[in-house]
This record gives sequence, structure tokens and C-alpha cells, in this order.
Amino acid sequence: IQEKAEFLRENWGLGEGVVDNMVSLLEKHGFCLFTVAWEEKKIDGFSQMIGSRPIIIINGKRGTKQRRQFSIAHELGHLVLHRDVKELTDEMEKEADEFAGCFLMPERMIRADLIRRDADYFVELSKKWQVSPQALLERSKNLKLLGRNEEENEARRHSLYQKLNRKATGEDSDIICSIRAALALIETDAEKAEQFLRDLRLPVKELQHLFVMTANLARYEQIDHMEDINDVEGTQMSFAFEK
Repeated sequence: IQEKAEFLRENWGLGEGVVDNMVSLLEKHGFCLFTVAWEEKKIDGFSQMIGSRPIIIINGKRGTKQRRQFSIAHELGHLVLHRDVKELTDEMEKEADEFAGCFLMPERMIRADLIRRDADYFVELSKKWQVSPQALLERSKNLKLLGRNEEENEARRHSLYQKLNRKATGEDSDIICSIRAALALIETDAEKAEQFLRDLRLPVKELQHLFVMTANLARYEQIDHMEDINDVEGTQMSFAFEK
């Protein structure tokens, strides 16, 4: 997938620079792009070949310009990778995401640019590459640039993803409240409570908030620490449910 993305960039004379405007780029190369307003539909866009003409339609009500940049690159990925496929699978959607990441964020340049690994820097760097901070974070994770091993790489991605979402919404307290509400709903169901807490991957400070929130969490006592991860506020947590 990366080779195809790199080949297309080279063929279009993009080098390794930033793609400022996916709409202009694709229209220059014969694509037809349209924007529609689907407020009620949870869809970013879709694409199709009509004859020899590639068509991409983007939902203008979904997200920022940076998100739409990625959505267009995602649809470009489908047209490059899956143009003869009649029904897309979840795996093909992941492949289109990978293509978009490779096309918009060339590996060598991202490796050179990623001199820090904190949420503020991802926000700033995303402005340069005209993508969302989350897309840049995912690309960095796929390139294994976030940690010294697979576990650290995934743990840091998860922690930074949470921080980036909070920066975007400015609703840190609401996130904590939503977890509190979830625990309140399932606290009488031991099986659901066990699964919920096993699935949590939280930094230490957030974990402390949770323990203060409800005495029932005293039942979940075992915490397995991973090796410390540089600027992450703590480590990935796992919980063992005590019957």
C-alpha cells in the first residue's frame, strides 16, 4: 500500500511535500469531486468509477477541513486499491485508511518531523501536514514511532489519543463523568463490571480519579504496570476482577 501511495505521489510530481488541497489536486488529475450535506448520516464520503471517470462525494457536514482532506485521500485509496471490488469489507476500509496516511504523510518526512511526542506538538505538526492530530498520531503509531516496543507504541497512542480528544472538545470533566455514569449503570452486574474494567487502558492520574469516584472499585485491586513510557502520565493499566 505504501509503495502504491509513493508511486502515485511521484507520478503526480508531489515529491515528499505537504498536500495543501486534495480537492484541487484530484480535480487537476481528472477526478470529479462533489460535496453534499448529510447531517443525519454518519458517513464521510464514498467513491465510484462511472465509465472512466473517478467520482468522489464528501459529506460537508462531517468534521473539519483536515478531516475532509483525509476522507478524500481515503476515497482515493479505494479507487486505487479496490476499484473493481463491488462490496467493501472492514479490512478494505483499513487499507484505504493506510493508503490515506501514506499518501498525505510520507514516512521519511514524518520520521524527521516527529521530534516530540506530546499532544501539543501533534496539534502543531498536524497544521503543517493539513491533517487532523488524530490522523498524524495514527500514522506515527503505524510507523512505530511512539515507543521502544509494540506495547509502548500502543500505550502511548492510546494516552495521546485521549488527550487530543480532550483538547478538541475542552470537556475533560465530561469525559470523567461519562465513565462515572457507565460504572454506576453496571456496578450491580459483576460480569459487565469485570469486562469494562479489563478493557480500560488509563494513565495513572485518571485511574486515581476513578478510585475516588466509587468505593466499588476497591474490588478491582490488581494493577499491572508496564515499563515507564517517557512523557506519558503513567503506564497502561490492566485490571483483575476479584470475585
